[in-house]
Amino acid sequence: MTQTVGESHTWKTPPVDWAEEQALRIAQTVRTLRGKRSAQWLADRTEALGYTVTRSVISDLELGRRRYVSTAEIIVLAAALTVPPAYLLYPDLPDGPVEIVPGTPVPSISALRWFSGERIYQPSPQRVGLKLAKQHSDLGTSEAALVVELSRKRLQLREQMTKLTTIAKSARTSPDVRATVTQEISAIWDELENVDGELEALHAVVVSDPLEDERLGG
Repeated sequence: MTQTVGESHTWKTPPVDWAEEQALRIAQTVRTLRGKRSAQWLADRTEALGYTVTRSVISDLELGRRRYVSTAEIIVLAAALTVPPAYLLYPDLPDGPVEIVPGTPVPSISALRWFSGERIYQPSPQRVGLKLAKQHSDLGTSEAALVVELSRKRLQLREQMTKLTTIAKSARTSPDVRATVTQEISAIWDELENVDGELEALHAVVVSDPLEDERLGG
């Protein structure tokens, strides 16, 4: 069937490669999330956030006249639609198949975990050859991966600290429980200091904050 000139510049013409497939997936997700609200409404939301994605860009993306999306656009569109940026990339959670890299389909949740730093992508030897697969395996324990892992651990420890501190300061907490909680807080502080030390050794950005000031008596 012969395509018209108009159809050749819309999503009626399927994506030609992995990059265009990503653009189509993002476009469809944006269209679904904005629902009955106009493209101008979404453009106004992005403008209010400080980086304008114009109505024409949104329309061209949704129709397929534009077949790419920048990282800046993904972030601000996600913020305007009140979803995580990764959801625009991987909307078919948890099990919908998606190509994590060209030609490598995985469940969407696996792609999301890699994108968010929870796991490292390891290509199969059959796909990239034994030598390159070994290089990727070595990268799995790289400093960058370790910084992500330690940062996540640090956040979890700090969340525990906040909860325990609230309990310790509560007037309804009995002396016995307060003593136990105080010991737990001390142990978490020690672990936090170790994690911060590891992060600093890896040249990560670690900033003092009110939690630390509180321990120091500030």
